[in-house]
Amino acid sequence: MFLSRRISLPFTGKREIAADRLRNAAGIMMRNGALAAWTQQVLGGYYSPGTLLLHTAFESMEHSMTVGQNLMGDPAWAKLMLERELSPSAEVVGPELFRGLRAKMGQMTMKRPWCVNMCCRAKTSRARLRCCPKLKKC
Repeated sequence: MFLSRRISLPFTGKREIAADRLRNAAGIMMRNGALAAWTQQVLGGYYSPGTLLLHTAFESMEHSMTVGQNLMGDPAWAKLMLERELSPSAEVVGPELFRGLRAKMGQMTMKRPWCVNMCCRAKTSRARLRCCPKLKKC
């Protein structure tokens, strides 16, 4: 199982707009094949208060790429991206990609973050290949 996360840092006075756009994005992602999508507001800790998160779940890396391809052809997604460009409400970071090494549906434990250009946080190429042998070309 793979999870993606987008971090949204709302601009002053634009939190509601940013939250609505994230909820809209979650719905569009679900309609385009994501297993699950949910939003979260952070009250502090590692993120600054008011930070919004969008999480999305996928069966596999291939599934996440299929959903991404579907999004690129969805008029609702194009409209949302245009709104975001014309009237920004937040700084959006991501998507970040995580792989669940131990997972059951409904009960997810994230163990190692993965990203598209660096399979895992291992410091050497050899260690990265042990982390993700199917992604040797990354």
